[in-house]
Amino acid sequence: MRIVAVLLGLAVVLFVCLSLPAFAGFAEEYNRQFRFDVDGNLQRQRVIDFPRDASLGEIIISSTPGTRPEGPCLSGAARGQVTVPAKRFVCFIPGHRFYKDPSIVKTLPASCVDTLVLSAHSLDDSEDGMCDRALSFVGHLSSVIELCLDNSDATDGAALHASEFPNLQRFSAVACILDGSCFKWFARLKKLRCISMQGNHVADKNVQYLGAIPRLEYLDLSGNNLSDAGVAGLSKCARIVRLKLTGNRAITDKSIATLSALKTLRYLEIGGTQITGKGALRLKGLKLTLLELPETVYPGPVLNQIRAAFPSAAIRISVNKRLQPDARTRELYAPLH
Repeated sequence: MRIVAVLLGLAVVLFVCLSLPAFAGFAEEYNRQFRFDVDGNLQRQRVIDFPRDASLGEIIISSTPGTRPEGPCLSGAARGQVTVPAKRFVCFIPGHRFYKDPSIVKTLPASCVDTLVLSAHSLDDSEDGMCDRALSFVGHLSSVIELCLDNSDATDGAALHASEFPNLQRFSAVACILDGSCFKWFARLKKLRCISMQGNHVADKNVQYLGAIPRLEYLDLSGNNLSDAGVAGLSKCARIVRLKLTGNRAITDKSIATLSALKTLRYLEIGGTQITGKGALRLKGLKLTLLELPETVYPGPVLNQIRAAFPSAAIRISVNKRLQPDARTRELYAPLH
């Protein structure tokens, strides 16, 4: 049966495949700043032949790309034949059938998916490595411009398969267990512009590989326990526009020299670091639009000096808030009895 409009309704899977609302925060904020480069392939209609006997998960068709598309969208089961109108984007969120046998993705055309979400997390020993196995099979999907591994159990050994997507522009792996060793493979990604690695375990020694990504502009390394040695690895990120280092307590004024040399930087977030007001003043050569400072009590004269040093910037002082679990997290970890 030919499905022209995707129908609403999905089967519920028993393991964790986080839904789109869970990607709020960095991803939602960056949607206001980051815009994908769209090529001519979307000018024509696309037909996707999913298996007819069972759904591979969920697809979302929208007029804008990304895990949080703007405007109206259609969502439904990835099952049967689906026609995607011209100038529409496809986000694919695999379900249990896909993770059970990820080789089935080889039956899909290379240009069928724009955003791929692999966010399965093991709840049982038999489910260990689900994302890693899936990543080893999806490299032929050459139309992928965004890969989202948020909240998954993906490892660096599998995340390096992101380098197989020639058109990848955005890589997101929020709240995973990555140490950044996969970065060394990303140099081949000539279109990659945005990396979100909030809440991982990125090692200082692996930050240096980011400098080899030719078009990297947006980078979130917040909450990774980075130190000044890690920040030094950013020295070759010549095109960086927005940098978020929030929550890395070991970053101090020793990093100012590296940060002040990033002349394309316009948005800098250093809340939750040990950078001082005097250190921030040494960044005055940057033409910042936003500067987020660590939470502390700044003497009036120092704060006035900072504002004067960055007349075009919005100065924001971070406030440490205790994170509260969202509804999805409370549901997952609720008592069974």
